[in-house]
Amino acid sequence: MLKPIGGGSGEEPPAPQTPATPPPTAGPRPLAPPPSAGPPAHSPLPTPHSPSPPIGYRAPSYEPDPPPSKVPLFVGLGIGVAALCAIGFWLFKPDAPPTIPTAWTTFEAANGSFNCDVPEGWSVSGTGQASGDSKMAEDDGLILNSGGAHVEVSMSTVAGLMTGQLLFGSSTTPEAMTGSRANGVFTFQKRGLKKHFSSFTDTPIPAPESKMASIDPGGLTELAGATGSTKDLAGLKDALKDIVKADIRIAEFSGKKTGLGMGRPVRGVRACVAGRELIASVSCWCPPKDYPAMKPVFLRIIGSVAEGSGGSDKKTLGFPGMGGVPITGGR
Repeated sequence: MLKPIGGGSGEEPPAPQTPATPPPTAGPRPLAPPPSAGPPAHSPLPTPHSPSPPIGYRAPSYEPDPPPSKVPLFVGLGIGVAALCAIGFWLFKPDAPPTIPTAWTTFEAANGSFNCDVPEGWSVSGTGQASGDSKMAEDDGLILNSGGAHVEVSMSTVAGLMTGQLLFGSSTTPEAMTGSRANGVFTFQKRGLKKHFSSFTDTPIPAPESKMASIDPGGLTELAGATGSTKDLAGLKDALKDIVKADIRIAEFSGKKTGLGMGRPVRGVRACVAGRELIASVSCWCPPKDYPAMKPVFLRIIGSVAEGSGGSDKKTLGFPGMGGVPITGGR
């Protein structure tokens, strides 16, 4: 066997061995994804790649806001319902029955322009100068109330009626100069009542005896003395009854209250009575159930209205209820 030059065994050297790969070692964990890629930052649950919370960590709890209390709403509704009930009770409660008068007294206007009988126990208040106040925008008059019964008396002057008919009437000769003085005011009174009562109807009725057209004994004596005869005053008085009659217009009416009256039915009497200088406009009404008892009371009030000794301190241009425009002073 040939030996290699330089010595040696002549055998092929073994092939070099590749060193074994060492087992992999654990490296650093990958970074967690940005917050936008996972649940909200405030979520108590950790993301799959987020670090584990430390031992003893307790995630904060987030309770939703409680709903607003409904107590104020219920209180407001309760107050509203109570207010509506109170208003409804006031509007729809039945009128108290009027007091049936057992005694009467006399109302005297503060300015002495008129007087009339009024039931004791009723509410009485004068208007205009009849109340003692100088209120040129109001007619002299009277208002009576008892329960559901209501009476209004207002006074105008004959001179004012004639002036009004001359200025605003269609005739050159006013009815108040040649005919009834009460009729013109009676017509105007109806127009006013129609504004306060719907379904208004009225029917004429016989007139009561009125003090506005009465003749006192002193006047008869003066008349008899002027004629030279004082023997038969009673016969003269009977003769005058056929000549001097009450200038009165009167009617029963019915209707329903308008406005806050909420359609309540009423029955009543309206009248206009003319005297020497004054014309009385009287309107009386009450619930229908009380009308049979109140009708005699209304008629007595109407018949008792009389001119006073003081006369009227103002002449009114127009009719009762128009407010009045003073056109001259004195009687």
